[in-house]
Amino acid sequence: MAALRLKNGNTLITDEETISHAKSTPRGRRSGNSKNTDLPEAYRFNQAPQSCTRLANGNTILCSRGGAGKSPQLVEVTPDKKVVWVLQDWQDLGDATAVQILDDPGIPEIPGESEH
Repeated sequence: MAALRLKNGNTLITDEETISHAKSTPRGRRSGNSKNTDLPEAYRFNQAPQSCTRLANGNTILCSRGGAGKSPQLVEVTPDKKVVWVLQDWQDLGDATAVQILDDPGIPEIPGESEH
């Protein structure tokens, strides 16, 4: 399980047990749950995502070990669960347990500080 605090105070949670990710409010109320089965079959993970990151545009990138090279390492999805792009390259790359997006401008909570 991994968690990332969002700028609005909610927490983005990746749950390996249920192969899903969700937002949680500071009071613990979950919303925006997305499961592996919400993805088109060709883009589903064989192993649960280990982490995810939220982009400034509201999309989420899910990161996975990929299950012995049989499923994607990274998948970007929109808030309405549409796939934007998929990275599946087991010849040149390995597991993707985390990712840092360097060209996403983000908006820091405190001016001058990094968003992440």
